[in-house]
Amino acid sequence: MRCYHLRAVAGLVTLVTAACGMSLKKLPSYDEPLVTSPHLDQTILDSCCMLSHNLQVIHSANLTSMNQLWSENYKQDRIDKLKHVVLQFDGSVSGVQYDRVGAVWVNGIELLRTTTPEPSTIEGDLTSWRIERDVTDFINVLTGNGENIASISIPNTVDKEYTGVLHVNVSLAFYVAKDGEEKEGYPVAINLE
Repeated sequence: MRCYHLRAVAGLVTLVTAACGMSLKKLPSYDEPLVTSPHLDQTILDSCCMLSHNLQVIHSANLTSMNQLWSENYKQDRIDKLKHVVLQFDGSVSGVQYDRVGAVWVNGIELLRTTTPEPSTIEGDLTSWRIERDVTDFINVLTGNGENIASISIPNTVDKEYTGVLHVNVSLAFYVAKDGEEKEGYPVAINLE
């Protein structure tokens, strides 16, 4: 059975196949941007791990043009008892900017594909957002390679109509096993369901 759930702009028209038994959720507002599910469950991390350190890999990127690729080098040696790695993406924009799609890469491997939220309806208001993603499956790419390259691109235009400069920081949070919790071998990714 196929279920369709389509909504028109501003919720004016809604079509839901009755056989699905789906309930309608309110549409997102500018003040509450949508965040994809599932959310990273910090209680799972806290139960098995402790934070070793955060490593900022992109520092204050200011994205203003269509062909801009912001890249920075970082070094991260292998970590004993490393169990999980979480990518933390923090973005902000003040001014008008719509529908910017971008990505974050480390050593040429895409770790995150994202889009910007809608701007605030209040003139001059700052719109900020945070994305956290479990990137444990990429431990071999993120650590122990000597020099690593982190890159971000969110093609952007800044002019009289679209005034928003995107400001982005990206960091990696490294979690190690609590004493007595880690056996030999590689870590396992967090089950987010």
